[in-house]
Amino acid sequence: MKKLQHYLAASMLIMVGACQHPNQGQTTAEQSDSSAMERLDKQEKRPIIFERHRIAHQKDTLTFELAQAAMVHIDLKTSSTIGNIRLNQLLMPNGQADGPFGKTFADSLTQVGTYRLIISESLMQENPYTGDYQVTIELK
Repeated sequence: MKKLQHYLAASMLIMVGACQHPNQGQTTAEQSDSSAMERLDKQEKRPIIFERHRIAHQKDTLTFELAQAAMVHIDLKTSSTIGNIRLNQLLMPNGQADGPFGKTFADSLTQVGTYRLIISESLMQENPYTGDYQVTIELK
């Protein structure tokens, strides 16, 4: 019985200690989301270019809006060919997800709305990339 009381007291202390740091449990995806929403439109014929600095073991989320269904080409470029970084996941406006991809993606996107593109490393490989990178999204 005394052991049980000690375990309960220890678990209460741990829970109280965890509540003292409200930002500790936030995900890095929230902190690294692109602040600007970009909109792709067939009439404008201009690509969206995101330039970011990658920190190893963190996910970056880039957000863009598609005005109408279209063939989309996404290209990820780094200053070095060495390093583990990829287009990890594409989140559709209806909540579905697709991926992982490599450093390029080309497909027809049929849903109109907001897309989120997650950039991160493959957890199955070593050498996560740290440094500058550029993602270009354009309609074809």
